Amino acid sequence: MLKMQWSHEAATQAQSWADQCHYGHSSKSDRRVAGQSCGQNLLRTVSGPFSWDDVLKIWSTDEARSFRYGHHGNSMQTVGHYTQMVWASTYQVGCAYRNCGYWQIYVCHYCPSGNLRGEEMRPYKSGSSCSACPNDCEGNLCRNYCPYVDYYSNCDSVSRRHDVCSRPGISSFCGATCKCKGKIHS
Repeated sequence: MLKMQWSHEAATQAQSWADQCHYGHSSKSDRRVAGQSCGQNLLRTVSGPFSWDDVLKIWSTDEARSFRYGHHGNSMQTVGHYTQMVWASTYQVGCAYRNCGYWQIYVCHYCPSGNLRGEEMRPYKSGSSCSACPNDCEGNLCRNYCPYVDYYSNCDSVSRRHDVCSRPGISSFCGATCKCKGKIHS
């Protein structure tokens, strides 16, 4: 699991969405940082402003109690905020708040996006901390993130059979696979 870092760009996008006072997810095209799609967690409250600590506890602690690793009986509506927060290849976050009169909205963007279809109930690899980064670990979190993107979902599997990284026409679409050996990427 990667150590999170604050993203000013993700926070600016989250603020732009919060300022609209619309409780629903923004389009994926409005949530991109450095070419990568970002996930989005939302919370609407009517009982007065919450502290960010309380917001994060609602998304993490409360939902973590319902989460069972690898169990496809988990409902994304019940655990989706939590799985986005602990997604192994997510390493940037930016959040925003807006008072919308009678209610408040909290928005966080997580980049790159987690909750990938078919992998939702395995947001990280089960095992000991930092097993994916034994030489680049801080506080039981990995720091070996990859800033590149694979634009094709099968780059990793195809590269095992063919040398895609030496072919310019293909390697530009498989940046993470070709440029991030030994690093964590989505």
